[in-house]
Amino acid sequence: MDKKHWQVLIQVLLMALAGQAMAEAVDECVSDGGRYTRVDPIFESFMRDQHVPGMVYGIVQGGRLVHCRALGVRDIESGEPVTFDSLFRIASMSKAFTALAILRLRDEGKLQLDTPAEHWVPQLAGLRYPGAEARRIRVRDLLAHTAGFVTDDPWGDRQLDMPEAQFTQLIAQGVPLAYEPGSTYEYSNYGYALLGRVVTAASKTQYQQYVQREILQPLGMQSSRFQLSEVDSRRRAVGYRYEDAGWQEEPILDDGAFASMGGLHVSARDYTRFVRFMLGAWVYRDEHHSRIASRSTRKEMVQAASFLQSMPPEPGDPAACAATRVYGFGLQAYTDCRFKSFFGHSGGLPGYGSNVLFFPEYDLGIFAFSNRTYARAEIAVKKAAATLYDSGALQARTLQASDALRAAENLVTQIYSAGSVTAVPQSLANNLLLDRSARKRDAELQAVRVKLGACQRESQMNVRNMLAAVIKYRCERGTLAVDVLLAPLQSPSFQRLEFTAQD
Repeated sequence: MDKKHWQVLIQVLLMALAGQAMAEAVDECVSDGGRYTRVDPIFESFMRDQHVPGMVYGIVQGGRLVHCRALGVRDIESGEPVTFDSLFRIASMSKAFTALAILRLRDEGKLQLDTPAEHWVPQLAGLRYPGAEARRIRVRDLLAHTAGFVTDDPWGDRQLDMPEAQFTQLIAQGVPLAYEPGSTYEYSNYGYALLGRVVTAASKTQYQQYVQREILQPLGMQSSRFQLSEVDSRRRAVGYRYEDAGWQEEPILDDGAFASMGGLHVSARDYTRFVRFMLGAWVYRDEHHSRIASRSTRKEMVQAASFLQSMPPEPGDPAACAATRVYGFGLQAYTDCRFKSFFGHSGGLPGYGSNVLFFPEYDLGIFAFSNRTYARAEIAVKKAAATLYDSGALQARTLQASDALRAAENLVTQIYSAGSVTAVPQSLANNLLLDRSARKRDAELQAVRVKLGACQRESQMNVRNMLAAVIKYRCERGTLAVDVLLAPLQSPSFQRLEFTAQD
């Protein structure tokens, strides 16, 4: 490294050690108070430990950006800082946009997920399968990484700028299969490159143009681009590798046939819109987003489409806990010891490392982009989420009670007032008194009434879903909690009804 590079390196490291914002774009990134700033040391440590020249991260909650910081430099040569509008290549996080394009075409009736992929990519017809009983690769298999192709992270990353003609030749030659299609999960960039061909064939529009027109522009992601020539060089975060105690610029690959597996450049400003769009599948807002993809389609992206995998805690990571994951369509779904369900994706290419996680239960999304080769941004993002959870900074979104639960609430009031579960016999599903007799249930209810006394009619309802809730009432000597689960019947009928006294 020359003297100028060393000066920039020393400057960034000193700022990190001092715990400063590292060229933070204060006028472009916002903070919603102290509960989010507690994640800042996590990302500062990540930059030091991973030797990252520059990064940006953001937290979206309740449909708005509540915390964002831009750190370090986008270009070591010029020393220009990262900003909220710096453009990072997000690598495999692009796969979510490819999957969204496929599902959008499916919803328009232009393709079917269970159609053999060779229908759209004719060169696949000559592929040699392992065994006479092996089924043909479907579009669905490409989406879920169950096509049988070998994992190709190091190889696929270098094919990003492959010309279309060369890709056609590669497909026609017939790449070898590692597994029989549909037998296991195996991550494949090649498979997602094939999906780009499917989008092009089904839409009769080049993949990049289709995604730009049908997804990015309607979302307001005006700066996001695939083609390098369309990326503003004054805003592009230059990618580096850290080698021999110094940063070396990575040659930037142009847009090509593998764009659909990882070629998208985005800014934090643009990506905030995509995070809001995905979380909107669980929260009723932004009705116009359903013109891009319905809520059900967005949820479908994170439903299990592959094979379940266990994820043991990483050694030495206090924020980690045992987890499971499964691939959906362009996104991975997780569950762990903290969060019931969440989803996201990482991205890694020469010069870049990124990650996003979505937590629908909390209407929360956290993302980070960096400009160092394969920097493991998921470590910082997961720790940030764990820190917010453990500190109590997160509050689960409140579900609204359905008409069925409101009707059940009135029935609970009548039963408690009468002191007998048989006071409203038509409200009991046929299993309730078989599971525990009326005599036993009435005795338990009388004990709760003696302890609590009379209760107010107004309640607080913790809704689990449209047919299940815990209903709480303030009483003379404590709180009444009623666990309600309705049967799958038209009239509200209790298949579970448990009265508990709380001090």
